[in-house]
Amino acid sequence: MASLSNFELYSLTIFAFVIFVSQVIIFIVAYNKREINKKHTQIINIKQDMEKKDAEMQKLKEFIVKKEQSNTTTYVHSKTDKKIIMDILYQTHISIDDNWDFFMSQFAEMYPDFVLTIKNDFPNTSKTEIKVLTLAKLGLNYTESAKQLGVTTQAIRTNWYRFRNKNSLQTKLSICDFVKQI
Repeated sequence: MASLSNFELYSLTIFAFVIFVSQVIIFIVAYNKREINKKHTQIINIKQDMEKKDAEMQKLKEFIVKKEQSNTTTYVHSKTDKKIIMDILYQTHISIDDNWDFFMSQFAEMYPDFVLTIKNDFPNTSKTEIKVLTLAKLGLNYTESAKQLGVTTQAIRTNWYRFRNKNSLQTKLSICDFVKQI
C-alpha cells in the first residue's frame, strides 16, 4: 500500500473534519427544527385551550343570564350562585398571573425576542399592553384577545391606541401589522 504524502494526509484530515462538522450542523438544525415544531404545537394547544375556556365561559354567562331572568323559586341564592360562577369565569381567563406566566414561558420559546424587543424599543410599555401585543402576535383579534383577558373589546382597542400614541406610531398602523414587524 502506497504511503500518503503529508499534503494528502492533511487534505484527508480536513475533508474528514468538514464531513464531521457538516454532520454536527445537520444534527443541530434537525434538533432545533424539532424543538421549534414542538413549541409551535404547544402554542397551538394553548390557543385551543383558550378557545375551549372561552366556550365554557360563554355557557356560564348564558346560564347566569337565564337564571337571572327566571323568577323561579328553585333559584333562591342567585347572587351567591352568580358570585361563584363569576369566580369560576375569572379563573379561566389567561390574565390570571399563574396562567399568564405559563403562557408567556411557552410563548417566549416560540418567539424568544418578541417581548424583549418590545421592552427595548418601547420602554414605557405597560404589562397590559404587552399582553395585548402578545395575543395579537398569535393572531387573535380584538374580540378574541378581550375574551382571553377578561376585558371588553374597547379596552383592547384603548390599550392599542394608547400604546400607539405614546410611542408616536402611525395612526393608521394596525396592531396586526405592528406585531408582524417584530
